[in-house]
Amino acid sequence: MRWAPLLGPALLVLSCKSTSPSDTASLANEPVYWSGEDQRPALDHSFFTRHDLGDLSLFAHCEEGPEADRPDAAHRGPLAVGNGRVFGLLGLGSPLSSLHSMTGPSYDKGTRFFGDHWLALEIDGVEVPLDRECIARPRGTSIVVTRADAGDVTLYTVDVAPAPTADPPLPVIARFLLVDSASAHRVRLVHHAFQTLETVDGAPAEWINDERLVVLRGLDEDGSAMPTAIDLGTVQGETESTVTFEFADTEAELSSLHASLVDADPQAWLDDSLAWWRSWSATGVQLASADPRVNDLYDSLRTTIKVQTNLDGGISPMSRYTGVWLRDTNGPVRFLLRAGLPDDAQAALDYLHACHVANGDYGNSCTGAIDLDANTEEPDWASLGEFSGRTAAEGPSYVPLAWLNAAAWTDDDSGLDERWDYLARGLLGQVMDAEGRQGFSGDETWRLFMNVSLGLDLEVPWQDFAWSANSSLLMRAAAQRLAEAGKRLGKDGDVKLLEARSGLADNALRTYFLQDEGWLTPFIVHTEYNDFSVGDIGPHPFEDVNLKALWAGALTVDDPLALSDLQTLLAWAGRGDGTIQSPAADTYAGQDLFGIKVEEGVCSGMVPGYTLWTLNAVGDPRAKAAFDALYAYVGPTGSYAEALLYDDLSALQINYDQTGAIGDIAARFRPWEGSINVDAMLSYLLGAEPMDGGARFRPHLPGHQPSLEASQLRVGACAGSLRLADDGRRRSLSFSASSSCVLRLEIPTPVPPFDLGGGTLITLPAGEQLVRFPDQQLAAGDSLTVAIEW
Repeated sequence: MRWAPLLGPALLVLSCKSTSPSDTASLANEPVYWSGEDQRPALDHSFFTRHDLGDLSLFAHCEEGPEADRPDAAHRGPLAVGNGRVFGLLGLGSPLSSLHSMTGPSYDKGTRFFGDHWLALEIDGVEVPLDRECIARPRGTSIVVTRADAGDVTLYTVDVAPAPTADPPLPVIARFLLVDSASAHRVRLVHHAFQTLETVDGAPAEWINDERLVVLRGLDEDGSAMPTAIDLGTVQGETESTVTFEFADTEAELSSLHASLVDADPQAWLDDSLAWWRSWSATGVQLASADPRVNDLYDSLRTTIKVQTNLDGGISPMSRYTGVWLRDTNGPVRFLLRAGLPDDAQAALDYLHACHVANGDYGNSCTGAIDLDANTEEPDWASLGEFSGRTAAEGPSYVPLAWLNAAAWTDDDSGLDERWDYLARGLLGQVMDAEGRQGFSGDETWRLFMNVSLGLDLEVPWQDFAWSANSSLLMRAAAQRLAEAGKRLGKDGDVKLLEARSGLADNALRTYFLQDEGWLTPFIVHTEYNDFSVGDIGPHPFEDVNLKALWAGALTVDDPLALSDLQTLLAWAGRGDGTIQSPAADTYAGQDLFGIKVEEGVCSGMVPGYTLWTLNAVGDPRAKAAFDALYAYVGPTGSYAEALLYDDLSALQINYDQTGAIGDIAARFRPWEGSINVDAMLSYLLGAEPMDGGARFRPHLPGHQPSLEASQLRVGACAGSLRLADDGRRRSLSFSASSSCVLRLEIPTPVPPFDLGGGTLITLPAGEQLVRFPDQQLAAGDSLTVAIEW
């Protein structure tokens, strides 16, 4: 994890309700939904009807009462506006409409983000506290709506970054300010900024080290008052105003931008953006469950990833950090492929490759604003020496894994062939000893959390004194799979080297990391470290490492080590409710961690996804509870944080940075953690995996619902739509093909059926039973339905 210690509080309880059926009849009779209070704000202003903004996601947040009694940032939920050039978060500060962590005119913050900007409501000459506030997002979009009530006056904000229909997109955030007053009041909207504003081109502006600036327009006639305000006069009924935040690198660039906006119509930007977002959201897999919260979480995380995609396709986390990161690209690519968005996935891979070309080699991260048109010569990847520092191990393995996933999900090896030397470099350049052991990169997100479970100092330099099972698992998986691809592509020389690396990694895992009880220890100490002591706890498996064995593909479900390793982890850290959490050591249990009291432990935001994916892969019945746990971990507006406090499943946020100089710690609006979790969610619901010449499906119903549908699927050589239905006595699975492919259908069954419908009853390693039907060759336009009965 890339963060530094600061102080701050965090507390919240999130809940999800679920039950388990005692018999098959309850499958139809007891629908259970991801339940919770509907916190979507009422949108009473006519503006929302005119612009068709009323279809709000259920992942919304409201709060009320005195400021001192309101949730802190750790218990609020972020939403974002962005268009690949400009970005801003809302929902974490007070008021909820505060624009936070803004950056532009590129997805690279440079030395810092812009500071917070917010509005105060002045009624009849007095700045008033807000009685109640809400924040929400229209489904399928990254447009953000807030509502604030003070007496009988309501202030709405609607924020949008103009859709990327222009080339390039406008570096602007438009804010619509809507007031509705039941009785006559004099109303002013007073603008505040955390950083000192200057006057630039006749308008208030915030500079970042004379390198970048953001300018506010439309607040005053002359734009000179600071803090500036909109005086709406006496209001009874509805009013509307618009302001813009314009981003530029220089004053000359700003003047040119502003000149181009003189005749612009911000309401047209809004309508165009709404249409653009809905058009994009209609691409890829369309999920239809009877539970709207399941659908909305899928939608929320799709838009979370898309709004953090820069102008040229690079996945750029925009909370705490910016830039394109080696590992952070892998999770989004994995999800985008499963979600039927291969072009988005390939753009992300191509951007990361372009970063490495521009830098001359792999790097842990690179800017989110490179020039893809620059004529940079491809390095001679095979001639470069060993990696060092944070690329010495671990991270580079994710690159070939992501490209291999792209090849499998598109049934196309051409990308592997074209980028072969680059991908082989990612594995052959890593540091490995003669026994196959590898070290830590020093940047693993989960290091701090493992230290809490071991009772160690938080910043233990693992890379200096220990071998890492995580590095070996990733190497084992990536080298083996790339070697298999190399055989298909005729890369014989590299195949031998890759097979040797895969074998060495496997040797390290089974010779050194494997414990007598049949589990893998996350680390092996090789050099004395004076502060290293595990106290009375002793080594134990750790969720972020041991769950990687199957998730990354280092082990297969029929490998006895995979199951024994998982069962040991569950015995140590399984909480019996679909969650896995190593307990905090006595050193930390009941103590303050950066000012936050920890009882049970802390975890990375991707553990829910790793858990669900792994339990589902082996057919563990606890996968149902792990699916429900996704809802318990998610924040109130439908995203996952980089770090979580297990005690109440809230974000482990130790500071909220209004200055923009440090960034929130830990990051809140995460495309990596979110994508790993939604990928696992989609994997559980659809059970889709590519296979030679086609696809396999092993879907599950969410909760105890009667049906699930998914359309626009693209899995290997297969494309089409799927429907799973259950009436309590009969479960049917249908697939309608829109391409020619080989199809394998599998129906999980809660009890052995009396009618297998021509299939074969299969028991997975951890106990789940399914009926597997013979592979079928389908042509485009064909449909196939299989069914079982109890």
